[in-house]
Formats: sequence, C-alpha cells, structure tokens
Amino acid sequence: MDKVSVIVPIYNAESYLEKCVNSIINQTERDIQIILVDDGSTDKSPQICDELSLKDDRIVVFHKKNGGLSSARNKGLENAKADYVCFIDSDDIIAPYYVEHLLSLIEKYDCDVAVGKFETFTDKDPSFDNIDNDVEIVEGKNAIDKLFGKSYVTATIACNKVYKKSLFDDIKFPEGKINEDEATAYRIFYKTERVAFSNSVVYGYYMRDNSITKSKFSKRNFDFLEIAWERCMFFKERGEERYYYLFLKIYCWTLLEFSEKTKKILGDSKKSKELVKEFKEKSKILKKSLYISKSKRIAIGLIRWFPSLYFLLKKKQKRK
Repeated sequence: MDKVSVIVPIYNAESYLEKCVNSIINQTERDIQIILVDDGSTDKSPQICDELSLKDDRIVVFHKKNGGLSSARNKGLENAKADYVCFIDSDDIIAPYYVEHLLSLIEKYDCDVAVGKFETFTDKDPSFDNIDNDVEIVEGKNAIDKLFGKSYVTATIACNKVYKKSLFDDIKFPEGKINEDEATAYRIFYKTERVAFSNSVVYGYYMRDNSITKSKFSKRNFDFLEIAWERCMFFKERGEERYYYLFLKIYCWTLLEFSEKTKKILGDSKKSKELVKEFKEKSKILKKSLYISKSKRIAIGLIRWFPSLYFLLKKKQKRK
C-alpha cells in the first residue's frame, strides 16, 4: 500500500506542471500515490496530466469543473488511498527527500504532522542541499503557537507538510474563498498530539507575478477577515482564552490595515469607516486581557481614539 498520497491541484499550469510533477516522481520514497486534480484548466494542462499518467502508474488524474484551489484539494482528499497526505501546488517543486524525510519524522517521533521549511524562487531553483537534522518536537496543541511571529508563514501554508490523513476527516478547505490555508492550519494543529518541525528546506515556492500572494488588494481579500473572525470564535467557544485573545489581536490589526487599503485602493470611504468602527468595538476586549502585554494594551487604548497613530508607529518601526 502507498505510504503517502501527494495531491496536486492544477489550473492553467502548462508552463510549470511537468517540472512540478517530475520533482514528485523522483522522490526517494517510491511508495506514493500521485493525485493530479485538473480544476477545469483551459490550457494544455489536462493533456499534460494524461500524458504524465501514462509514464508512471502511480499517477491518477481527475478532471473536474473549475471550483478553485480548495475544491481541487478536497477532491484529492476524497480520492487519497494512503494513511498520509501532502499538498503540492502545480507551479512549485519539492526536494527529492521531501516525502521520505517528513514521513520519517512522523514515524520516529510518533507525530501527526511533520513540517519542513520552504524557499521562494523565480528563475533559479532552490538548491535543496542536505537534510538538516535539527528538529523540534512540539507537544499537543502548542503547535498553534507557531502561528504567531516569525514562524507564521511556515506553520500556516499547507504545502510544506505531511499529515495523517485522518486529521482531515472533519476538516475541509473552504471552497470559494482565498486564504484557505489560514482557515485550516489552526484547526489541524488543535487536533494534533505531536508535531515535528524540521529545519530542512523541503519545498520550493515559485513566486509568479500574478500569484495570489502578490496580487493587488481587492474585495476578495475580505475572505481573510471572515476567516480571522471565525478563528477567534473557534477558540472562544472552546474556552481557549489565550489563543482567543492572541488571534483577536491579529483580527483587530487587520481591521486597521484593511481600513486604510479599502480607502486608498478601493476608494470606499464608507467601508473604511465601518472597519475602523469594528476595530474600536473589538479592541475594547483586548484592553482587559492579561494575555496581551501592558505596553500593547496601552497602545491599543491610544489607537482606539486615534487610529492614525497605528500607521505612524508602523512607519517608525520600518525606519529602524
């Protein structure tokens, strides 16, 4: 039986697809199922998928109507046969040891998830030099702490990990929305008993000019606000006060960030004012929290009355 199902959502990726899939085919761990989900592509991606499946019997292809990245990932999960899964975006590449290394950590330390580092690239591929034996094992839901600070992106993105498939029994990627990784990472970590964080670079993230991470601010970005609030409520309902307040702080700062962008980029002053009003209401809660430092609480109190202070402070931090 295959050890890991590798799920690749695909939409109009003809220029990158073969390179991506070859990096999966050439994994040092051979016992893998490779699931290519063509999400209604209008270029040559469907044909490339079918041609690749003829070259390697580990590849299975599914063609479906366009439903977005989350829909394609969920389709892959429905058809995954292995006990473990991972997700690879169709324009990215992975290290030859990606599956073997992360799976070995899961087996060695009895983990639910193993996380590797990623490296962005454009013209020059990541080097993927050697495996770094520096590994951190995080017990229980403490893995959620990785969703704050410098480790936020590494912990949040779905594509640099190997998971126990059973974690997704009651968790699906939200269809029709962007920021799907933010909507699932905290739920996954909340269910884990142990997570391994490797210092090895296992994933190459291709930075396209038109990628979601580089796209201009638009109304679609408000998906993140919705997800950020759902995240707060998730922990509040479970009595996890510390995580509730910490994620509420992120939600409040995002309200201010979006208020400025909504006004400057979308030209919607009314919506911008609504976001500021929401910030003032929600930040009242933070003022009382002992999980927020005293200096932060003082800053929040001032910014509630003078929101422009937030952006002045940010400018000063950037200059340092």
